[in-house]
Amino acid sequence: MNDKELLLNLLEAIVGGVDSISSFFTSMSYYLVKNPDVITKIRAEVVNILGKDPRPINIEDLDKFKYIEAVIKEVARITSLTPLVDRYNEEPCEVAGYDWPANTHFIINSSGTHSDPKFWDKPEIFDPERFIKPSNDNNLKALILFGGGIRICPGRKLAMVVIKVIIAFLIHQ
Repeated sequence: MNDKELLLNLLEAIVGGVDSISSFFTSMSYYLVKNPDVITKIRAEVVNILGKDPRPINIEDLDKFKYIEAVIKEVARITSLTPLVDRYNEEPCEVAGYDWPANTHFIINSSGTHSDPKFWDKPEIFDPERFIKPSNDNNLKALILFGGGIRICPGRKLAMVVIKVIIAFLIHQ
């Protein structure tokens, strides 16, 4: 990756992330208000990791926020902030038993996948626990959180850090 590509990827992560993160927090606020027990569980996790008194969150803390991560995944699943993901194939390929010529436009319906009972037990229910102890690997593979492949969101790791820190900070205060 040359310097220009690196700069454009950083700008995309920062600028693109502002809108996505604000949309995410709008959706998350709705589901937390409707599910106060989830707030209680987040608070318990935050106090367990950070203690009762406010302190800065460090990088080691971020990996310990397993319930917060489950909430993030469940909000992303149930709201499907990116309902459609589009891709083109550069070479001819075979998908699902069909041959596709080069430059075929594929659209992945992540919203449909995220609400499909084939992958999710009671998909209409907000349940972060499904990511704590998944019933099978299918549901984890069916979560299309940041796109995928070579066009996966370049800001995905930064977004997860920012979201975890904001949730932990807000709940801890």
